[in-house]
Amino acid sequence: MPVRTHKLDEHGTPQPRSRRIFGNSNPPQETNQTRGLDSQGLLQLQTERMREQDLVAVEFSALLRRQREMGETIGNELDLQNQLLTELDQDMDRTGSKLAAARRQANKL
Repeated sequence: MPVRTHKLDEHGTPQPRSRRIFGNSNPPQETNQTRGLDSQGLLQLQTERMREQDLVAVEFSALLRRQREMGETIGNELDLQNQLLTELDQDMDRTGSKLAAARRQANKL
């Protein structure tokens, strides 16, 4: 069957039309793990890999959840510290005003 083309590469060589929606059109390569497996063996290997990926995804999700909780805790602590610093600044202003008033009265005496 002849290969139909739809575009040329930078050298003007016709490129085969891919029937795949995602990814490139290169055929899958055999590995040491897949070589010699029949369809049932490939299905079992794929199922095992998917199970392993699911476990990793669950662990990663738990890690992200913990990171979010830590971020929220740090944010709350920063809000509290900022509030305390604002109150301290206000207290220092009041104390400075009282000290200035006391100094003026002391200078009058």
